[in-house]
Amino acid sequence: MTRPPPYTVHLDADVAQQLAEQGGALLVLGLPEGSYFGIDHMAFHVGPRFQGVKMLPPGVHFAAYSVPGSARHGGGMGPLTGFFFSLGWGGAVLLEGSCFGGTLISSLSPAAERYAGGVRRFDFDSGLAPYNLTAWRQWRQLTNYLDVRHVSELQPVGGNICTAAEAAP
Repeated sequence: MTRPPPYTVHLDADVAQQLAEQGGALLVLGLPEGSYFGIDHMAFHVGPRFQGVKMLPPGVHFAAYSVPGSARHGGGMGPLTGFFFSLGWGGAVLLEGSCFGGTLISSLSPAAERYAGGVRRFDFDSGLAPYNLTAWRQWRQLTNYLDVRHVSELQPVGGNICTAAEAAP
């Protein structure tokens, strides 16, 4: 039985095209199917084609993820890890899965700009979920006084906020 989508976006075709062209995108590559992914105050289970979220309005956003644990380690979900990021109109943020532990890392490589260009050319469009603009109104109310300066002052070193304690060196 096919499950219905968690939400639907009903937009005029011209408005949808404008948002797709001018809105931001969070490109998430390598997040395994069955993972948890959230943006702002919305959360989803990742399907096989998920590559991120498109049509993001400008401003501060919060993304979080958790990957399924291996069966030999008891299964279940790994710790929840999140981070704040800020986008302007048409901006793109890239997260790539690393080869160990399923942890997503921010990509600062030259490839990041190539991927952002791919987002602008709609190369990833079929794998990008549309941002729920109705829920954005609630997110703006929650973060009305939060800006990039506040985020940079409050965010921990490395930017990741994790539900699991880090091991001492």
